[in-house]
Amino acid sequence: MTFDNVKNGQDVAHNNFELPVTVSGGAQAPKFAAAHTPVAHFTVNPPVFGPGDRVTFVAQVARHAQYTWLFGDGTQAEGRTVTHRFSDAEGSELDGGATGAGRFRVLLHVRDEQEGQDWAAHSVVVVGKWHDSVPVAGPTVAGLAWKVYPGTWTELPDLTKENAVLTGESTNLRADAQGFTRYAAVWDGLIDIPADGGYTFHAIDADGARVVIDGVQLAKTGPPFAQVCGAPGNALQYDRGSMGLRAGKHTIHIEGLHSLSQGTPRILWEGPALSLTDIPPAAYFHLRGDVVTK
Repeated sequence: MTFDNVKNGQDVAHNNFELPVTVSGGAQAPKFAAAHTPVAHFTVNPPVFGPGDRVTFVAQVARHAQYTWLFGDGTQAEGRTVTHRFSDAEGSELDGGATGAGRFRVLLHVRDEQEGQDWAAHSVVVVGKWHDSVPVAGPTVAGLAWKVYPGTWTELPDLTKENAVLTGESTNLRADAQGFTRYAAVWDGLIDIPADGGYTFHAIDADGARVVIDGVQLAKTGPPFAQVCGAPGNALQYDRGSMGLRAGKHTIHIEGLHSLSQGTPRILWEGPALSLTDIPPAAYFHLRGDVVTK
């Protein structure tokens, strides 16, 4: 197998880690083709903006090329350097109204005189409403406070109506269920936002997960459904949401159901100068003494 110009957004994968690919069962390692021409790649300035603000998009130079831009809001433009104003913060999927920030998928198509072509994609967040950092009343410690709710739910329940039987603290999304195999877990605390900007939070889970920032639900997966071909457990599901966050600490609430599948929710983030990645444990905090540890 050869991967030729496979991209994650604007970045071309050059190895198994960047794609990523797992090689097993005696299969040969895949090959990655040499550099592709022309190359579609572009910058966005400023990286943080709101509805009506002027934004400049600049494509990397390609010899004797045509540049076509699709802005994700139904409009397009031609040229290596273009400016654009997003009229609202609804996003390409018209889902930004509830959070005050919309995510637009901007595409660049480059075609040269030899009919060579390439595409680049980059998502930008238009911020219509900013969420200020929250005052922290007291000392904090690393990690999140968690609670475990035993139950045989088939999808994520309303946990405000349930009683937790176990509590504790963890530096990441872990919870000690002490032998329970069917339960829901909740993690609460603070997340440290490094800079002002439009941030997108992504949730991946099989049984059900929910992410809430500053009291606003950004992502919720489900209801769960079985994997194909009789494989055990539920299929992975995905959801995401964006919002404008000021630098500093913000409240975070994560829920995860553990029924037919294993593991905890996978939560990723991206923002200005922050590529898509799992939220690191160093970003989580909670107030000291807000839970009873075992």
